[in-house]
Amino acid sequence: MVSADIFAKALLQRASENGIQVSNLKLQKLAYYCQGYHLAQYEEPLFDEDLKAWDHGPVVRSLYEEYQTYKKGTITASVGNAICELSDRAVQTIDFVLMTLGNMGAWQLREKSHREAPWLAHVSKESKKVDYQTITHQELIDFFAQELNEQHDRLLSIHMDRMEAAMESEVIEVPQTIQNADDFYNWIQSV
Repeated sequence: MVSADIFAKALLQRASENGIQVSNLKLQKLAYYCQGYHLAQYEEPLFDEDLKAWDHGPVVRSLYEEYQTYKKGTITASVGNAICELSDRAVQTIDFVLMTLGNMGAWQLREKSHREAPWLAHVSKESKKVDYQTITHQELIDFFAQELNEQHDRLLSIHMDRMEAAMESEVIEVPQTIQNADDFYNWIQSV
């Protein structure tokens, strides 16, 4: 686990390398998704600060304050080579989130987070007001573990559809090197 500051600099570095522009609002949402997916996948936080439920969705307060001078503009702060301070797992999480969500706009990510259980748990059903409290690690794990399972199921379904289509057109020979379900899954992904 790293500081939120190092995490943000690493995310901004990776985003820049991939041509992804990040505003303060977008940074907040990407931090939420990185923390959530990392907790669900590895059962440990990616960075050391809590996410809070604010009006515009989940926020890491120190990052909000650090980058608020950019307002709605792209963050152009010098971030150095912070990615070197992260574990391989942390880099994989950042890369996954940037690959799947990085091209969404800040407002789209805000709206997406507003439809999800971790933030909704902090909104009064009656008044629709946010409680500004911590979104717990358990709330994140519960939601993002389900998200990962659904993504896995969608990928498996796509691969099975490809297999079915291939089987209709020709016979597929399964390599003899396949000894277990993991071998089969890895092989089917390569087909």
